[in-house]
Amino acid sequence: MKQGRKPGRRRLLVIAIALGTLECLAPRAGYGHGTPPPDLAFWGPFSKGTVRCLRRLSYASRRCFEEVLAVQSECLENRFSGLPCDDQARQSLVDAALERARGVVAQTCTGGQLTELRYAGFDDARADISNACSLQTEAVLSLLYPINATGSDPSQRQCLIENAAVGRKLVRHVLTARSDAFDRIAARVTGPSIKRALVDAANARAARAKQQCAARLESECPSFASIYGRTPADWVEVLARRTECTLLATYYQAIITCPTPACGNGIKEAVEGCDDGNQIDDDRCRNSCQPN
Repeated sequence: MKQGRKPGRRRLLVIAIALGTLECLAPRAGYGHGTPPPDLAFWGPFSKGTVRCLRRLSYASRRCFEEVLAVQSECLENRFSGLPCDDQARQSLVDAALERARGVVAQTCTGGQLTELRYAGFDDARADISNACSLQTEAVLSLLYPINATGSDPSQRQCLIENAAVGRKLVRHVLTARSDAFDRIAARVTGPSIKRALVDAANARAARAKQQCAARLESECPSFASIYGRTPADWVEVLARRTECTLLATYYQAIITCPTPACGNGIKEAVEGCDDGNQIDDDRCRNSCQPN
């Protein structure tokens, strides 16, 4: 589902009926928006061709997300270190990654398979992949490299670079854990209890990774909270939630985990030009979440 656009009522109804119950779907503060969790029994299995389509779309969106994240991260870290960044070359790499990902839709899937996955058509699937590859990458980048962290202080710069590396590892781990569970549910005829067990196992893997990352950040970067405006535990939780949003390109369960964009939460979302938490209105990012 595209960020910044309201889905049609019919598609929302189909999603509400057809998707699976996940722990992350349960109503909670900031997530779920009070929507009752659907029944996991209705998620999968799909036909063999549709599973192949699903997996290719998932892989394409994840690979594009990771490629763009790596390219953008390298550029930002170069700037923090006083090194140049070739913006034209960077944008060319980003555009190429996005084009490869979008091209997978027509190369792999038929209209019927996309319909089985609850897409309106080819353009709908391509738009969701673009979302995962660009908008969600910007949100994750804004968490890895806060706008107010200039990197001018050597110790702060080192913390930024090391923390970002830890964050990117967490991103990969969360994507892998969730996708593994969703793929198995989509491909096999299993009962609700087994589906639930697969989701619980993915949740447990993600929880262990978040705990380990938070502990490492706490010990290696004492100034973490002053740089990011969050504790390490809060930061890894928000980062994991934002990472799960990239799965909306193929796994509809993740839609509910994506918080509604909110100016002032320190995360660059949707049409925002920036978001620094709205502490000061006349700095680099105004309280309207547009650059000053």
